[in-house]
Amino acid sequence: MLDLISVQNPLCFNFKKENEVGSVKQVKTFEPLAVVGGLLSAYDLSGDKVFLEKAQDIADRLLPTYDTPSGIPYNVISLAHENLHNPGWTGVDSILTDSGTEQLEFIVLSQRTGNPKNRQKVENVILFLSRTFPTDGLLPIYVNPQRGTTSYSTITSGAMGDRYNLFNMFTFLSSACFVIIS
Repeated sequence: MLDLISVQNPLCFNFKKENEVGSVKQVKTFEPLAVVGGLLSAYDLSGDKVFLEKAQDIADRLLPTYDTPSGIPYNVISLAHENLHNPGWTGVDSILTDSGTEQLEFIVLSQRTGNPKNRQKVENVILFLSRTFPTDGLLPIYVNPQRGTTSYSTITSGAMGDRYNLFNMFTFLSSACFVIIS
């Protein structure tokens, strides 16, 4: 068993007010989500609840990004103040890759905690996208979170679209394996 005493103390995610020195101002949502994934892996390897609790804490800070009329999340957040928006260069649109790749971490978190709230948020995104856009799976890379429509017709399997398809495959395989194992 891993000795995790030395790891537990540095797991402080103290998001200070924006005018304080050393504060986290704004982050793309996929950055703290990568931390959630790492914490879930650490929990799975160790069984130590501190990792699960920290993963839930960060996920809770990300959940407000999904509170839009369409359910499509904003891609940038201030973790200290819940200031939600998208990168300026996208206008008001969310990026498909950023909005559609949170399923794996949030679904696993819901599985580990027994709380469906994280899974429900990300499943709503996938359901919305599958109802709104073509059945051929070719989705535009920009989606307006307020209207649930696209402003641009760009469709690509490259930048800003590739991770969406890859993470959908990972999520499918993960859920298929979970069903088989359980």
